[in-house]
Amino acid sequence: LQEASLRELKSIESEFALRQNIDGCRLQEIWRETSRPDTPYSKFTCGNIQTLKENPERAGQDVNKALRAFYEQYYVSGNMRLV
Repeated sequence: LQEASLRELKSIESEFALRQNIDGCRLQEIWRETSRPDTPYSKFTCGNIQTLKENPERAGQDVNKALRAFYEQYYVSGNMRLV
């Protein structure tokens, strides 16, 4: 899981870097920053290495352990639906 999460994190960082120069994405960030702070929209739009790895680790969180716990809680057959 650790290698897979690191690969995914690198992909997310690459996508984040690409978004930096797209006017529509920049405008969305302005809307998010200026939206009401009590709404979900104001919280988070796109992650990067800092928000998804460095900040949690600095706060003492084990990111891989949190990912594993999330996976074990939500990726179970009882939550699956066939469409």
